[in-house]
Amino acid sequence: MQAAEKAIETIIEMNRSMNIPLNIKELGVSLDVLPKLVEDSMRSGNVSVNPRLTKGSDIQLIIEKAYEGDFEGFNNGNRSTSSAKSSETAIVNV
Repeated sequence: MQAAEKAIETIIEMNRSMNIPLNIKELGVSLDVLPKLVEDSMRSGNVSVNPRLTKGSDIQLIIEKAYEGDFEGFNNGNRSTSSAKSSETAIVNV
């Protein structure tokens, strides 16, 4: 796991050096548009091919956590404790 954590830290530092926001909030997105984001995400082709059944509430939780950069508890699709620091989690394709 140490190599994976080092890779994550390296990507975060690269993002910072290029001024890439670390969360959705830093992009200037308001949570007022959350229902639309969830709706659009559910129509995405990615949801239908996800090996895990994805509900709107799942998408909403992911977006809410990505808003602050808090991905604690998202580990291989499970909501268990993650060792990554929430304040240093980079945005991933949401």
